[in-house]
Amino acid sequence: MPTSVGLALVLLAANVDVEGGATIELRRGSAPISPVDPPHAATVSVVTPEAGALLSDSNGQLKLRYFPALTGARLDGQHGDNKLYVLHQADLTAFLHSGRRLSWILRATGATGDTDYTALVQLLGRTQVQLPTVTGFTTATAVLGANVALDRLSRVETSLNLLHRAPLGQLRADPLRFYPDCPPPAPLPGPSGTPPPAADAMPPPPSRAPPPPISRSPPAPIAAPNTVRFPTENTVTVTPNLIHDLSARDTVDARTGLGSLWLSTGLQLLSVAPHVGWRHLVTRDSSFRAGVGLVYTDLVSRPPTACGVAAQDLPQTTLSPVADAAVSTVFYERHDLSLAANVNTAATWYFDPVLARSLAIGGAGVQIAAIFPPKLSVRLDVYFSTSLRSHPLDGNPDETIFTSVLPIRYQVSPDVYVEVGGRWSDRAPHLKAQAFEFHRREMWIYATVSGTFGSVRTPPPGGFSGAAPGAAPAAVPPPSNRVTADEFDAASSNDSTLDARVIQEPEEVPAAARPRAPMTPR
Repeated sequence: MPTSVGLALVLLAANVDVEGGATIELRRGSAPISPVDPPHAATVSVVTPEAGALLSDSNGQLKLRYFPALTGARLDGQHGDNKLYVLHQADLTAFLHSGRRLSWILRATGATGDTDYTALVQLLGRTQVQLPTVTGFTTATAVLGANVALDRLSRVETSLNLLHRAPLGQLRADPLRFYPDCPPPAPLPGPSGTPPPAADAMPPPPSRAPPPPISRSPPAPIAAPNTVRFPTENTVTVTPNLIHDLSARDTVDARTGLGSLWLSTGLQLLSVAPHVGWRHLVTRDSSFRAGVGLVYTDLVSRPPTACGVAAQDLPQTTLSPVADAAVSTVFYERHDLSLAANVNTAATWYFDPVLARSLAIGGAGVQIAAIFPPKLSVRLDVYFSTSLRSHPLDGNPDETIFTSVLPIRYQVSPDVYVEVGGRWSDRAPHLKAQAFEFHRREMWIYATVSGTFGSVRTPPPGGFSGAAPGAAPAAVPPPSNRVTADEFDAASSNDSTLDARVIQEPEEVPAAARPRAPMTPR
C-alpha cells in the first residue's frame, strides 16, 4: 500500500500549485454558548487561515488543505468569560482515472480541538437535533468511491464511508448517560453531633444490588435531565448504486446501503437500506426527483444498564420506510438576473448517538437564490425537521429544529469575496411534548471577508457525481453567474443509510463539479 500511494503521488506531481488564504468572520447576536446555558448576547469572531497544495496531471488530482478555525466568544456583562476555541481542520481530496470506464475519488477530512456551541452543527450535521455537552471533539471521515461505466447508459457508483467521532477531555471516558428516571441518592447522616434521619425517612433499599463495576476507574456521574454526553462513535457504510439513463430526460437509480455502527457504550447496530429513485429533467433548467426505500436495523449488542433500569428501551429490530421528493427550477433568467428555487421534503432514518436511538425524521426545506451578474448573489435557505415518532422520548430531549440562513455575497475578484447576512436557528422537544418550547435560539448578523491566493483552480477530471454526498469538493473554478437545476438538486441529502458523514458547509461550485446535494450557503 505505501508503494502504491507513493507512486500515485509521483504521478500526480507533474503539476504542483500552492495556495494560501484566510477567512475572517465577525458576528453579533445571541446564542447558548454552551449547550447547557440559556441564550446569551455575545460577539463572536472566527479567523480561519488556510494553506494548501494541489498536485495534478492529465489522469488525476490530489489536494491537501489545512485550515484551523480560531473562534473567540465574548459574552456581554460577564467579565472573565471571554473564550478562545481552537479547532484544527484538514482535508485531502484525490481524483484518479483508470482508463476510460473507471474513475476513483477519495475524500478524507479530520478535525480536532475545541468548539463553541454554534460550530457543533458543522461537526455533527443538522440531523443531530439534540446537541451534546462537549468541550471538544476529534472527528475523522473518509469516503472512497468508484465510478464504473458499464455502457453508454448505465454506470455503477460505489462508495465506502468511514466515520470516527470522539469527545475530548474529561468526557472521553464517560459512557452515554441519559437517565432522567434515576432515583436520587440516599441522604447522608446529619452533621456531627446530630442524629441521622429516622429510619422511616430513609428511602427503601433497592430490590437488587447494582452490577459490579467493569473497571477500576470511578463511575461517570449520571447527567441531569436534558444534559447529555457524546460517546465515541464508529461507522462503516458500503453503498453500491446502479444508475441507468432511461432517456435524455429520465434517470433511475437503485442502491443498497450496508452499514455497521458501534459506540463506546457497548451498543452495536447493523443496517440494510435499499432505495430506488427517479429523476426527471422537465426542462433544461428544471428537474424533479423522487425516491422511496426501507431501512432495516438489527441490534447486535446493548449498552449496560444503570440505576436498575435500562438506559433506553431499544427494540431488537426496526423497519422504517423512507421517502424523498424535490423540485428544482430556474424560474426566471435574464442577462442581469437569474432566480432559482428548490423545494424538498423527506421522511428519513437517522441514528442519534447522543440519545442512542434510531429515529424517523420528517423534514422540509426551501432554497431560493437570486444571482445578479457578474458579482452579486442573494440566497435564502429555510429548513425544518421533527421526529415522526408518535410520542416524545423520555426526558423530553430536543427532537425539533428550525434553521434559516440569508447570505448576501459580493465577489470583489475571482479570489476575494465579501458576505453579510443573518442566521436564525432554534430547537425544541417533540411536537407533542407537554413542555414543548423552542429554547435553544440562535440569532446572528454577520460579516465575512475571504480571500484565496496562489492556486491555479482547475476542475476535477470527469466530475464524479455521487461518491460523497454532502461533502465539499476539491478546488474548482469560481462559480458562474448562471444557476442550473442540478445546483439545487437535493436528492442525495436524503440518504437512507447510516449517516456516516461529517456535514460541512460546501464551497460554492458549479453543478458539474459538485456532488448533487442541497445548496448550502457558505
